[in-house]
Amino acid sequence: MKKLLLVLVLAVALFGCDEEEYSSQTGYWYDNTFVSEYFHFSITYPENYTQYDEKKMAQVLGMTVNELQELNGQVAFYEHMIAPELDSPLFQFYVEKYRFTIGVTYDDFLNDLVAQLNAEKDTYYAVGMIQDLTINEVKFKKIPLIAYAGYFMLKQDLYLFQRDSYVGTLMVTYTDIMAQEVDDIIQTIVYANAKCGTK
Repeated sequence: MKKLLLVLVLAVALFGCDEEEYSSQTGYWYDNTFVSEYFHFSITYPENYTQYDEKKMAQVLGMTVNELQELNGQVAFYEHMIAPELDSPLFQFYVEKYRFTIGVTYDDFLNDLVAQLNAEKDTYYAVGMIQDLTINEVKFKKIPLIAYAGYFMLKQDLYLFQRDSYVGTLMVTYTDIMAQEVDDIIQTIVYANAKCGTK
């Protein structure tokens, strides 16, 4: 599971108005609502959800706090991990930079990501179709996954937000009995104004 999270962290990109460098300051909290000005959306978590501190985030990712700090701003920006007391479902939002070339589109990137997940050796994935979603004016992609590790089965959904050279990924890990709770939270996603003023 730890390796899987790191593989996903090292794997994920964007387009929009004028190219703008991403920094962790483009996301902020209002009570239990996370607002991403850069990606033009907000999401609201239940009141019983608690944000993980750096130490717990690093533990989930299978790295030290120093390694997580080095990762942030170089390979990826880890904005947050948040979950209820029993740590399920777990929501995490991270942002990565990816350079597209003339012959490589965002769709190519998504197809490559699906191929990487299908080729993952430590965890067997049943990877669903890439879906185009729009919730409350917010457009994004979804890649549904079922992860099998021995007798253990988890659902993992990747919600991908693209702008310029960045991809923001909201990864949700949960069991089947938590599916309705997860969907209720995803339905709180709404459009948030961004500095460039475009949708």
